[in-house]
Amino acid sequence: MNRITELRSEAGPAGRGNPRNKMRNPGDTPRETVRQRLDDRERLQRMAKRGEIKLGSGEIPATFWEMPRPDDPNGEVMQALLDERESSR
Repeated sequence: MNRITELRSEAGPAGRGNPRNKMRNPGDTPRETVRQRLDDRERLQRMAKRGEIKLGSGEIPATFWEMPRPDDPNGEVMQALLDERESSR
C-alpha cells in the first residue's frame, strides 16, 4: 500500500473543493484521545507510587505461552468469561 492509499479524505459539508477538506493519516489520533491516554498514564503512575499497583514493562515475556495455566477444575474462570460476554451483548 502506498502513501496515497493510506490517506483518507475528510470531506466537509460542501464536498469537493471545500477548503475544510483535508487528507490525514489514518493513524493520526485526535487530541482528546492523546490527552486521555496521558491522563490514564499519570493516574497509573500515581497509583504505583501509592503501592496500589505495579506497573509492567508493556512486554509479554517470550515464554508467556509456555507457562503452566492455573488450575480451574470446575471451569469457573471460563464460565465467568462466558457470562461476562453474554451480559455485554
